[in-house]
Amino acid sequence: MISDGEVNAMISRLEKSGKIDTGIIDRYETNQLASNQPMEDRKFVVRLLHQDGGYLFGVMDGHGGNACAHNVCKRLPDYIALSLLHRHVLLAHPDLMPKLTDYLTITKNEDHFRSIREAYIRLDQDIRNEAVKESKSKLPEGSSCHAFDAANAGACALVAYIQGTELFLANAGDCRAVLGVQGEDGCWSAMQLSSDHTAGNPEEVQRILNQHPPEESTTVIRFERLLGRLAPLRAFGDARFKWDKKTQNKVYSKSSLNPMSEVEHFYTPPYLTAEPEVMSYQLQRTDKFLVLATDGLWDMLSNEEVVHYVQEHVCKKVEDTSKGVLPQDITFNEQELPCDLNNAASCLVREALGGDDHVAVSTTLSIPYPDVRMYRDDISVIVVFFNWERMESVDVD
Repeated sequence: MISDGEVNAMISRLEKSGKIDTGIIDRYETNQLASNQPMEDRKFVVRLLHQDGGYLFGVMDGHGGNACAHNVCKRLPDYIALSLLHRHVLLAHPDLMPKLTDYLTITKNEDHFRSIREAYIRLDQDIRNEAVKESKSKLPEGSSCHAFDAANAGACALVAYIQGTELFLANAGDCRAVLGVQGEDGCWSAMQLSSDHTAGNPEEVQRILNQHPPEESTTVIRFERLLGRLAPLRAFGDARFKWDKKTQNKVYSKSSLNPMSEVEHFYTPPYLTAEPEVMSYQLQRTDKFLVLATDGLWDMLSNEEVVHYVQEHVCKKVEDTSKGVLPQDITFNEQELPCDLNNAASCLVREALGGDDHVAVSTTLSIPYPDVRMYRDDISVIVVFFNWERMESVDVD
């Protein structure tokens, strides 16, 4: 059996953290744990230099390989950042990304929804268009088809854009964002900000049904999956659910994969979109932290459990006031954590594996690939802590 020290070393191997000295954000703590080989999840933390210190936090849950999630992780921050740029910046630097300058919208608060939404849609279009272009080129036999791989695989993506005390959230797929809220009475609660785009969401199912003829009402969603095959109902890539039959036959003519056009009940594509659900939320003093995670975490822990374990983790760290993770007026449950991990995201990963049940955690970590896929998914977590004392001191000054 793996020792507790070895367990924590395995869990904390990919953890990262960062201290932020301006704005509402105090710090962020992240971690990932692979189930797939290679891991299909991705994440990013990006500061927007031209947006007065705003930050982007994103998690991506890949499927069908990691090519799409990797592509989205590398490019989506740039697409969003450019979409939020003020017009005068774009005009002063037309060479930033010439192909996008004619598409990007003017940034005003009321336009952030459209800007972020269009950044998602444009990137997804580019991923598919690049695959079509690649399929027309004469590549040496055995060469890698990176564009095709990215378009053929898929990825859910959840991005939080925090500017001042305003939070914009864009979600396409089944990643989730939850706020840890401490009321005036000291009690904690979990506020889910995003919607899961799965067959378990009646509104999402109805959205898809409305986009197709009534005679497809029994075939579009089958076995709680899109066309009986795909669990998330929004995603980047997965071009086989988006291309028409003619395009699929051309692109897949050089591939050993079968196009979705040959699948039963494939009548009126596209069936899938990367268009995100975008919402805004004005952060309040009672909002203490934000958790973004792929479904590998939410499959194992409820929203309430996640908030409980994070505030429990902070209870342990707040004893060292020099770390200043959260304002000192917060009260916590006096309870020790079952592990000696200094990163909130790492603690959540351990709790997802069994928490203080060392046998369960050790056993789960010992399961080899691919058998481990039967028990858990890749897990990616970002925890963003807020500092209200600093914001109030700035207001006073």
